[in-house]
Amino acid sequence: MSNFNWLPSQANLYNVLPDNPSQLSTHPVSGQWQTSDYLKNQYWWGGGATQESYQQLMDCDDPTLTQIGIITFGPVQSFLGSGQRLRDWAVASWLCHYLSGVLIYRWEQLGGRVLLPLHRTVPFVQWLKGEAVDERFWQAELPNIVTGLFPNNQGWLENIQQLVISEWGGLLRELEQASIHFEQGYLNGIGWRVIHENHRYLWSVYTASTALNLQTLDDDLKTLYQSIESQKISRHWQGQWWGGRTSPSAGYLSQWHPGLKPIASGGLWGLPEDNIKQWWENAAQDSSLSGLFSKSDRLNSLEVVKRLASVPDIIQPTLKQLWQLSPPPCPWGRFPDRSAIAAAWIPSQEH
Repeated sequence: MSNFNWLPSQANLYNVLPDNPSQLSTHPVSGQWQTSDYLKNQYWWGGGATQESYQQLMDCDDPTLTQIGIITFGPVQSFLGSGQRLRDWAVASWLCHYLSGVLIYRWEQLGGRVLLPLHRTVPFVQWLKGEAVDERFWQAELPNIVTGLFPNNQGWLENIQQLVISEWGGLLRELEQASIHFEQGYLNGIGWRVIHENHRYLWSVYTASTALNLQTLDDDLKTLYQSIESQKISRHWQGQWWGGRTSPSAGYLSQWHPGLKPIASGGLWGLPEDNIKQWWENAAQDSSLSGLFSKSDRLNSLEVVKRLASVPDIIQPTLKQLWQLSPPPCPWGRFPDRSAIAAAWIPSQEH
């Protein structure tokens, strides 16, 4: 039976129903009745579903969806952790959210149905489908693991697995062009080859799947999640990272510079330290990047991507070119850095 028929049919279980809709709703965890506009029940008699959750429900009666699978990507923690400003961390969260949203969109575009996470009211996913959204578009909320149904077509889930890498590469290519357009004198150069090469090996993607069996679904899901976790524990990196001078905040990647010489071209440490220091100082003082970089910055390829993506004049044209859709105005230019927060904290202690 369809979800949308099954939920109203629950009303038949009640002998007597109130004449007027109740202003209360049931708490989704404790079951206690409460007053809440946000958690108000879809059916005023109870019904077991809030209006918010009901919007997330979907019919899965498609007989071709005979497989259930899980996909996740990482390492998210090290991606989030490599940063020197609060905005770096916030933007990194959104970039992971972006990749999850694209994964969900592609999954359903290719004929599957995503069960988790609940995503039908997520502004970014709505935007990908061509719907108008507001500034909540820039809020990160999607996790890096997706569970869904898909047809029993050979290579279907493997194709989705490859899309994670290719979609990230596409984002970087457009980010490069938008960055060069933003500040050509400092942001174009061979250093982008280092960035693209590093990011080829950034994400590890893991999948697990089985035939859909409603009778054993709970146990099957537990087995699939355990399989994912065991793959993550035994993961190994592919390829090699750049072997130059490491960034102070993330020692496994080297400092980025447009003139860095790749290992394949005979380089080991890139430019001399004085030249790299001079480049960062010039970028922080003598260009439109002065608010983007500090003289003390020695960012690696991950950190540079996050820092560039934090600039509204870079990330907005990146997304527009990539998806042929205009995103809502990006608010990240108003995001405070750590020094601003520290400065605000000091006078607050005087009161």
